[in-house]
Parts: sequence; structure tokens; C-alpha cells
Amino acid sequence: RAKDRLDEARDILRGLEAGLLIVHRPAWTVEEIDAHARRLANGRKVGAVLVDYLQRIPAPAGGRYDRRDIEVSTVARALKALAVDLSIPVVAGCQINRESVPQGYREKLSKAESYEAARETIKGARPLLSHLREGGAEQEADLVLGLLNYAADFQTDTEEESRAVPEVTRLEVGSLKNRGGIPGRWTSLAYYGRSNYIRDPENAWENF
Repeated sequence: RAKDRLDEARDILRGLEAGLLIVHRPAWTVEEIDAHARRLANGRKVGAVLVDYLQRIPAPAGGRYDRRDIEVSTVARALKALAVDLSIPVVAGCQINRESVPQGYREKLSKAESYEAARETIKGARPLLSHLREGGAEQEADLVLGLLNYAADFQTDTEEESRAVPEVTRLEVGSLKNRGGIPGRWTSLAYYGRSNYIRDPENAWENF
């Protein structure tokens, strides 16, 4: 039951609370993020730094940035140095360009009578490395992952009323860049929309 799954997720989160620190500082520069992470690492074990999201982080003050991509690349370089110095993963979310939407994509989705009929169209909208907004950060990254939420695309890319979406839909994760492996590979996960729960597809409904 949905309530049982929520209770299970709540218990898992309670067990992680002691090791999870959420810092809400929207105006912090990359220098302030760096300094805060290093201070924490002096007194406790830091397993990873998660940043949401890259394009919101101001570059170091005093620098000269003729283009926006240079500014974003400078931020990414500072985060990469933090990862190397602390020997931890630093993960930063990143937006993609609106121009990455395939030609005729929204029209095709609007004509799809059901989620099942729209799946092949949605699959064609997988992001590419070149689709990253304000590019430049990908040069510093060891791994870039792309996400494709089938339910979100099907439900929002129409001007009509929200269409019926199955309880379990597909969430795809693909390697857009991978210095330690092969890029261009995608895998599917099962996404439970009501609870925002993600799990292996083998446990999901058929034809998710």
C-alpha cells in the first residue's frame, strides 16, 4: 500500500538524518561553498557535496568573465578542485537548454492518446551533452548523467487538462560523458509519481 511505502521511506530518512546536512544559502558563491565544505571536513567526515544547481552559483568575485560559459566553467573548476582535495564526489545539478527539445516534439505528444502511445516520442527527447545550459561545466566533469522523466513530459507538454498517467512510469538515466567508462548508455528505472519513489524496474508494473 502507498501508506506502507511512505512509512518505510520515512524510517529510512530518519536513519540518515544524522549524516545529512542541508544548507540553504541561495546567494553563496562557489568560494563560500568551498570554504564551508572544507571547514566541515576538518571536524567530521564528509562523504559528498551535492549542489542544486550549477547555474545558480556565482563565480568568484573579482574575475573577468567575457562570456557566461567561461563563468560557469570557472565555477565547475572550483568544484572539481574541492572534490580532488577532499577525495569526495561533488555532484552538481544542471539545467538543459529549451532548444534541446526535438522539432515537433510537443505536437506529437499532444496527439498521443495515452502514456503508452507517447513513450517512443518521449524516448526521442533524451538529452545530449551539448544540450547543457550555458555550457562549459562539462569540461571539468568526470561523469555527466542525463535524466528523462517520462511522466513529467507526458503530463506537462500539453495545454489541455492533465492527462491520466499510470502510477508507475519510466525514468531514464544516461551517461552523457564518462571518463571512466563508455558514454551514451541508458538505463531505465521505475518512477512512482505519487510518492516520488524510484526503484528497479523488475519490481514495477509491466510496460512501465
